[in-house]
Amino acid sequence: YITFLFSEQQRKTFSKALIDATLDNMRKVIAGEGPKVVLYSAHDSTIGILLSALNFVNLDCLQENTSKDKSLGVATG
Repeated sequence: YITFLFSEQQRKTFSKALIDATLDNMRKVIAGEGPKVVLYSAHDSTIGILLSALNFVNLDCLQENTSKDKSLGVATG
């Protein structure tokens, strides 16, 4: 599952709409026509692809930081 999040085609395909919408809203605000607040909601896979497209994370980084030996900081009780 996670391997497919970082293929070049998926990075281009799935991140483009979100990046375009964000840039469009920013341009409207600069022109004085945009909304005052914009809220986005996304799944972890969407965020992963966006972070990958912006070169904030890559597959090696994710695999290294989510291995069985490392805690994910999740409360269990």
